[in-house]
Amino acid sequence: MSLKIVPPPLTISSLALATLLLGPACDSAVEITVHVEVPAAPGVCGDGALQPGEQCDDDIDNGPGARCLASCMLNVCGDGDVGPEEACDDGAGNGDEAACKLDCTFNVCGDGMVGPMEGCDDANEVDDDACSNECVAASCGDGVVQAPEVCDDGDDDDTDACTSACVAAACGDGVVQPDNGEGCDDGEDNAENGDCTLSCEPAACGDGRLHDAGSGAEACDYGPENGTGSACSGECKFNVCGDGYVGEGEACDDGNTLDGDGCVADCTLETCGNGEVDAGEQCDDGKDGDWLDECTEWCTSPSCGDGLASWGVGEACDVGPNNEELGACTPACQMAYCGDGYLWIGAEACDEGENNGPEGACASDCTLPDCGDGVLDPLEECDDADDDDFDGCTARCRLPVCGDGIAQAGEECDWGPYGGNWLECTQSCQFAACGDGVLWLDEEACDDGNTLDGDLCNADCTVPRRVFVTSATYTGDLGGIEGAAAKCQERADAAGLGGVWRAWLATPTTAVWQHIDDSQAGYARVDGADVAGSMYELFQGTLAAPIAVDEWGTPLGQFAVWTGMNANLTAATEHCASWTDAGSTPTAKGRVGRTTATDSRWVDEGAAKAASCASKRRLYCFEQLEE
Repeated sequence: MSLKIVPPPLTISSLALATLLLGPACDSAVEITVHVEVPAAPGVCGDGALQPGEQCDDDIDNGPGARCLASCMLNVCGDGDVGPEEACDDGAGNGDEAACKLDCTFNVCGDGMVGPMEGCDDANEVDDDACSNECVAASCGDGVVQAPEVCDDGDDDDTDACTSACVAAACGDGVVQPDNGEGCDDGEDNAENGDCTLSCEPAACGDGRLHDAGSGAEACDYGPENGTGSACSGECKFNVCGDGYVGEGEACDDGNTLDGDGCVADCTLETCGNGEVDAGEQCDDGKDGDWLDECTEWCTSPSCGDGLASWGVGEACDVGPNNEELGACTPACQMAYCGDGYLWIGAEACDEGENNGPEGACASDCTLPDCGDGVLDPLEECDDADDDDFDGCTARCRLPVCGDGIAQAGEECDWGPYGGNWLECTQSCQFAACGDGVLWLDEEACDDGNTLDGDLCNADCTVPRRVFVTSATYTGDLGGIEGAAAKCQERADAAGLGGVWRAWLATPTTAVWQHIDDSQAGYARVDGADVAGSMYELFQGTLAAPIAVDEWGTPLGQFAVWTGMNANLTAATEHCASWTDAGSTPTAKGRVGRTTATDSRWVDEGAAKAASCASKRRLYCFEQLEE
């Protein structure tokens, strides 16, 4: 049997009744299905069901920071709770100028909203506009040039190129900027006639500007025209007669207004011709027009040579600087005449004064005797009455001699008085030749009368460059290449050798050939012995004789000489720090040569024999071209 009891919904009492009805004594199989519907309690927030009055209900997920608050209201911007989509939420404190904006995002620099701690926010990344990238409002002195600033050097120094107002310094701003060449700046008071000019230069007498305002008391200023001869004096005052300055319109100004001292009261000169002997005058006859008296028209006493023929003082002529012994007017201001002892060029052939006459060298009429007339006159050495130069008497009535310009028997040449060592014809009237003992200037460097080498005058009359070894010794600190040259020059001067001398030294940066002159005439020791025919032979190590004498020509034994060279002519690694080290370390060394060697060892004895820079060695000294 099946019993289904449905309506009405059972209560506890009805359930008990059903139990009673069935009873425990019934052992028949009875299936009873009971459907019990229990009325639900009223809905609550947090049950996960959206009830009337609720905006949301996420059950246990409701709460702070969630989408749905514990009050089953949606979490929205401005409710004071930071929701899932929000960066911040200060509730009623939200605002565009607050830390949390109205859209619940943080107020940050660059968002266009001026938040707390921001002076500005222009929402861009331009750093030199009115608002910096740190949201700091631009201001003069921050070191950044922003409109309307012309400059901004970050300081308040008004004397540099940018003022504390961030405008470029300029003449007229009232601040003296020495770096801009200003000597003054009175601002609006700058004026061309004021203490400070429009170009910010202090007013000064002589600047060409009339300084009569402010402290100025100039009456005039003509710039460089001020001074003597100008209307404006060097003190910027108008020149007046008696002030001691010769001004415009004044012939003189002696600082007073007295007459009789050369400058009269109106600053005109006391002139020649006033009948009074004034200062600077030798005489004054009132310019009477008489050129022949004892006072010239220039108020000077007549004198021979003044260009005025003054008969009153015995002058017959006077042509000033043209008075001369050979002219028509003699230095004594007398007319020239035959017999006065002065040769009147163009009029006289001779004039021996009282010695003129038949027996003299000059005839009575001031003519010369005639060569070739067969008569031996006083000035003639011979006179054979012909013009043959080669018969023992020349056409000039002179005996033949070397130097008369005529190549006589026994003479190879004769170029007259202009012959000599400068020309091919010598003073002995022989053609110049090397070995004749006569120095042919501009052609021969020497001529010792032989054609032998080894005597400091080569067989071709060229002079070899001299070489020697210093008698003094030196450490490796020679003062470099130039210091070593000075030491060679010192030793050469001490021995009276003359010439210019340098040391045979090399460094990694200076080869020998760069500072030692090559000699086409070869090289010889100061005692005359030939050493080499050229620098090439020196480099090849084929010396004719060792360089083993000092500056005095004294023979030397075997000594080490500083060179700094390898045998292959390259710079050695041992060079005493380019010849400036006197042995700063025990390993500091310099390459040396041997005085007695004629092969490559004269410059290089090898690395094994390099000497300590602290030791003292000699120098090779070579004569150079005259500087």
